[in-house]
Amino acid sequence: MATAGPGATGLVTPLAQASVEGVPIVALAGLTPIRTAGRGYYHEFRDVNAQLNIFKSFAKWAVRVEDPKEISRVMAKAFRMAREGRPGPVYVELPRDVIESETEWVGYTKEEPTRVKPDPGLVDLAAKELLNAERPVIYVGGGVIAADASEALSGLLRSWVLPLLPLSWVRVQYHLIIHYMEA
Repeated sequence: MATAGPGATGLVTPLAQASVEGVPIVALAGLTPIRTAGRGYYHEFRDVNAQLNIFKSFAKWAVRVEDPKEISRVMAKAFRMAREGRPGPVYVELPRDVIESETEWVGYTKEEPTRVKPDPGLVDLAAKELLNAERPVIYVGGGVIAADASEALSGLLRSWVLPLLPLSWVRVQYHLIIHYMEA
């Protein structure tokens, strides 16, 4: 959570890194009131959309909430999108007058991310390539945990004697090494 202008731009580096590493984050930033947009009010950029556009270049979704009744729906979608597919950052911009508005609470309904099933043809092709490789290696990351595929990976490692190269993400390493050692 950050204030408008310089506070929001301070989110750029960590959110860009989250995009590169596939880390799900929902970031909230303030904005000048909609009713005073374009008048240079409190940390406002010259272009009313400049702050939002910065995040559109790398976030999975960057959105401005302009109606207080939409906050609940937007937040549910933001958390789903951050975790759906390849995880990544989502940026939600909340203008001051939207935050300060009084509205009726409509509730919050959690949205579950859609799980994408792999294309069986591509899985077969990858297996053939792995079987025919001169020096095969298994390179894995957080997607194994996100796809709940640790047991499938452990089975593959038990069937073939292959080097395992986990990403430096500690949780992934620990999770996979435990399965690998149990084999």
